[in-house]
Amino acid sequence: MLFNFRNIIPDSYKHDLTFGVMDDYDGLIYEYTDPTDDSRINIYLPDKGAKNPKEVKSVGVRNKWQAHFNAYRIWNKMRFQRKSITFDAAPESELLVLRDRIAVADYRNGIHQSG
Repeated sequence: MLFNFRNIIPDSYKHDLTFGVMDDYDGLIYEYTDPTDDSRINIYLPDKGAKNPKEVKSVGVRNKWQAHFNAYRIWNKMRFQRKSITFDAAPESELLVLRDRIAVADYRNGIHQSG
């Protein structure tokens, strides 16, 4: 879904740029279920020496490779996500599901062209 000046509520658009790791976490502990004996296994990123790790308990992940991909995806998002955009949208935004990909037109320069 594309969001632009037609379906973003006026004066609600906020663009943030941050540096450093999100919420001052220096690591990640990702917990998943081992399919052989239903025990909980932890994946430590970048290693076990983190002082303030973010703890994520997965639900429904029982494959070692899927757990590693999910853990690295979360860890890389924590390290490299710099931009965030917050806005209120028109009622058509209720069609979206959590984690759906969206496109947002950047109209901060004042020149609105859409179409």
